Order: sequence, then structure tokens, then C-alpha cells
Amino acid sequence: MNGNSKGIGGMASTRSDLDMGAVRCQHLPMSGTVSGSWRERMRLRMAERQLEYVIASSVENLKPRTDARTILALLLSVAVLLTPVAIAGLGVFVILWSDFAVIGTIFGVCLLIMAWVLLPPVNRLDGPVYGRAEMPALFELVDKLAGQIGAPKVDGIWIDPSLNAFMGRFSRRRKRILGIGLTLWQILEHRERVALLAHELAHEVNGDPARTTLIWMAENTLHAWIDMLTPDGHDPDDFRSDDWGIGMAGEAMRIMAGLVTLLLRGLVRLNMRQSQIAEYYADLIAAKMAGYEAEVDSQRKLVLRPAIDGRLVRRISGQPGAGRKLLTEMKGHIDGLSAEAVEQLEKRMLAERSSVDATHPPTAYRLRFLSHHSDLKGEFDASTTDWAAIDAELDPFLEPMGQALLDEPWRL
Repeated sequence: MNGNSKGIGGMASTRSDLDMGAVRCQHLPMSGTVSGSWRERMRLRMAERQLEYVIASSVENLKPRTDARTILALLLSVAVLLTPVAIAGLGVFVILWSDFAVIGTIFGVCLLIMAWVLLPPVNRLDGPVYGRAEMPALFELVDKLAGQIGAPKVDGIWIDPSLNAFMGRFSRRRKRILGIGLTLWQILEHRERVALLAHELAHEVNGDPARTTLIWMAENTLHAWIDMLTPDGHDPDDFRSDDWGIGMAGEAMRIMAGLVTLLLRGLVRLNMRQSQIAEYYADLIAAKMAGYEAEVDSQRKLVLRPAIDGRLVRRISGQPGAGRKLLTEMKGHIDGLSAEAVEQLEKRMLAERSSVDATHPPTAYRLRFLSHHSDLKGEFDASTTDWAAIDAELDPFLEPMGQALLDEPWRL
């Protein structure tokens, strides 16, 4: 990074909670002796070996391929998705076997209800999804990028206030929805926006096994089962009681939640290596489209999230049009950070490590990988994009989205 206070850019993690329901990553120090358990040291070695692998791989060989772990993940996913079918079949069998006796019928119906409850959930978004008629200029940019990358066209765009972006499948028809966090969009330069969109679209072609229909549905299903076993985020232990029946039910919930969690972790770990390689590959596609510098700048803005602190919110809160003012002034706030503040935030980024449960490689590793492709100048011509028209389409969102951040800062 240069010595001035400007010029870092940003990109959100592509696999958001809405998108994949990912297991959270953990971090270890980057320099010095690695302390902690043997498991932490093993995670460190795995992350570094993977970085060495992607750096040494040719572009042609970087795209993930189906391996034994992927096949095992697919088989495990099929088993998860067939569980409700098996329970429903058992329920029908019990009813027929009992010749519709009262007890047998009640038990069979209970099994059918359980099967219904355990069916894969339908991913939905808590807001409207916009199509080409509402946002023609933004869709023109996205469609042009998708065509150049070789990705299928998106079915809709969803806007929220966050410093984030994602590409996911939603509704029973599994429509491709591109999610854009308005805070992130506002602090990016034009070429950095191209890098952001290219990275998200690249997830449709980067070979990530966790995004295949079976594995994706199985992971979402396991998350739904865990939610059912831990209502309102409570641990089953919270429901322990002196009453014998309630105590037994709480213990059963605790055991089942633990088993499902282990199953989910196992499924994520099976996909871990190939998913992280796919993430590196998506970075490479973004750099190929937007250019090395734009992709690197966009990555680095990830570390500036802590800089969007309460002082900016307190200064603007209560003013007329505070929501719009917050988002329109966000970029100036970020660009105005001192070189010392940026350096401290970047040091924090360089201290990150990734565990084997992480769905993305550490940002520092991704930047190190990209440094081996610094010759990429960007094949996409961003100068032909009507940025003013895109800004006009997003302008009505500034006030409500900014106000949502003022009311609920955690949504950033």
C-alpha cells in the first residue's frame, strides 16, 4: 500500500449467511510462533499448503475438479435429503401394517408430520427482488459481465444496506439472485464495482462443489434442523427442568442437535478444500475482468469495516435525510482515513488465519495469490457503462437503507 490516505478498495465475502449458511471461520496470528492446540497448528499448515498449491497451479488447472471428497459429500447430501422420504415411507408402512388401528395410525401420522417438518427449507429473502424492468442499466452491466465470464444471467437483484454481496439461489424455482449491499457499493470506485460483480458472477462457473444443488440443499436442510432443535437460538440445556419428561426432552434435543452439528461440520469439511480453491479461482476471474489493481483494492476494503464507527453515525443521526447522508458520505469517510489508521487495519488483516471450517481463505492469502497475477489489466471496458443511470436507479434506496443502518447498525 502507498503512503497516502486514499486508495484502498473493497469486496464483500461472497458466501453470506443468506447465501450458504456457512460455518464461521476462526483466526490465528499470522506471524511468530503459532500457539494453541495441535488442531490449530494443523489448520495453519493446511491453509498454507493450499495457498502454495493455488500459487503453483496453472490457470487451466485451478478450477476445482470432482474428487473422492466431493463424491462422498454428494452421497452424504443424498442421505440427508432422503431422510424425510424414508420417515414418510415408514409412516405409511406403519399405518398400513396396523390396518389403520388407532394407535398405529396416530404413530404413522406423527411420522408423516415429522417428515414434512424435516423437508428441505425454501430459501427466501426478506424484501423485494428487482428485475430488468426496474433496473435496466444495472442489469445491462450485470448481463454484459455474465456473458463475458460465461456465467448464466441472474434472475433478479436484491438490495440491502450491508457491507456485503452474495450470489445465491432462492424460492422453490431456485432463481439466481445477486445481492448487493448498498454500503459496499457506495464506497467502491467504478472498476472496483466491476470486480465485485465479476467475483459474484464467477461463483456460477468456478466449480465450487458446495454450490451444487444436492450439497447446497443438504447444508441448508441441516441448518434448518439445528434451528428446530435450538428454538430461538437457545441451547437445549436451557430447557432442562425438574420435571422428568421435560428434562428427557431437553436431553434428547441436546444430543440430536450435537449429532446434526457434527454432520454439518463433516459435510462442510468435505467441501472445504475445493470450495476455497473455487474462491481463489473467483478472485482470478474478477481480476481478469476488472484488472489486478481493482480486484486487490476491492479485497482490501474488507478490513475497513471497523472504520465505519459510531462517530459517523452519531454525527449524522437526527439530521434531515440522515439515511441518504450516511450512505453518500460513507466513501468520503473511508477515503479520509489517515495512513496510520489504514495501516493498523491492514495489519489486523495480515494477522488473520483461517480454520478448516472457514468457507473463504484469509484475505491476506487471497492478496498473496493475486500478487502472482499482477499482469492482469482487465478485459471488461467499464467506460462504456452508464454509471449515472445506475446511480439514478439506486438513488431511491439510499434514504431507507441508510436509515435502516442508523436504526440497526449491526446490519452493516
